[in-house]
Amino acid sequence: MPKLSAAQEKWLRALESRKYRQGRGFLWVKDRKGRMTYDCFGVACVELGIDTNKMEASELEPENSLGFLAPDEVVEVLELYDSTGKNISDDKLSVTILNDGDRQFGLRPHSHKQIAKIIRANPQHYFKNMS
Repeated sequence: MPKLSAAQEKWLRALESRKYRQGRGFLWVKDRKGRMTYDCFGVACVELGIDTNKMEASELEPENSLGFLAPDEVVEVLELYDSTGKNISDDKLSVTILNDGDRQFGLRPHSHKQIAKIIRANPQHYFKNMS
């Protein structure tokens, strides 16, 4: 069975750690109490040291009902299929939909820990290449 890369493992461990307060729709944003919240890809940016100051403006704009997409560098480093964190076997299980939910399909948001568990169960559905 293929092994996760160091970057993939680091990201999933961070999601499982509960170190980051979960947010939806943005890489990160302050909540009403002034606390930072992070979606799954925001966690990846922080943990993998990806400098969002260097991103193109288009990468920092919210995208439709799916919420925030993974910046190009996150897609490359984690070797994701696309910027939604596409699941190649089920479009309704992309990382963005798991994180933000999708009212159209009646899908509720999942916690960071639940998302990591789903990805670990079938990593080949999310990552193009593993070690």
